[in-house]
Amino acid sequence: WCGTCDEQSKTISELHDFLSENNIRSVEVFVQESTTRVQKYFAGKGYRRPDQILLDDGEIAKKLNVYVIPRLILVDENYRVYRDGGNLSNSGLREKLEQMLASHQGAKTPRTPK
Repeated sequence: WCGTCDEQSKTISELHDFLSENNIRSVEVFVQESTTRVQKYFAGKGYRRPDQILLDDGEIAKKLNVYVIPRLILVDENYRVYRDGGNLSNSGLREKLEQMLASHQGAKTPRTPK
């Protein structure tokens, strides 16, 4: 894995509690990787696994017009794309998620993990 892909997986892992407490699900798509390699990757790094792992032979990347890897797409509860771009730091991702949550009418304030 490239350095920025690894950083993004680590960030998602670090925000696991925040994501869970705010009912945000994470999906990571691995392009042209095997199940075994992905399992070894998470086990070797000690990262928490995302809620869903998708293995892509290139078709998902083609359909989503992936032009940068890693590509971080935030989709709100109404299936609208809130953010689409390259990787984000821990604080940058958390800030975008908090903004996304707050943008919904009647949304609760995001909870901070203990």
